[in-house]
Amino acid sequence: DPVGCFRRHFEAAAGRCVDSAQDLATWLEEQGATTGYRDPALAPLLDDAFAGRFELRSEIARDELDALDFAVTRAAAGIAETGSLVLSDAVTRDRLAAVATWIHVAVLDPADILPDVRSAIAAVADDPYAVFVSGPSQTADVEGILIRGVHGPGEQVCLLAGGV
Repeated sequence: DPVGCFRRHFEAAAGRCVDSAQDLATWLEEQGATTGYRDPALAPLLDDAFAGRFELRSEIARDELDALDFAVTRAAAGIAETGSLVLSDAVTRDRLAAVATWIHVAVLDPADILPDVRSAIAAVADDPYAVFVSGPSQTADVEGILIRGVHGPGEQVCLLAGGV
């Protein structure tokens, strides 16, 4: 089961999977998130669940990044073997949104989950930019204290939604 395998590995890397736009909206509210970026292509999927709950932007200005609590972009693929998301120029509309907000939500069609890293590399071989994301940004200091969000999002969420 590629979806189950992806989910297990993604969550083992401190990521969070949600299964509906409603579940995502509820979780974002629980986190105190109020303002975010949403890829315009995702409006049909998200806008009913998000209506009246969040201030949404469809463009990102570098000087306004600190005002955003979250960003929702599309993922090109998922990797079952590692639980990684594949973000690429071909699908992920705003690269800055995927790396600069505290909460990044990648919307992934379960049909786009590939079995292994080799398949994922082949799938994005012609894309000028692709990155594999395995959970939130994490680093540790010399004392072994784990810190999230230093080099990217502190929360990495995957909304599994068909037909994206």
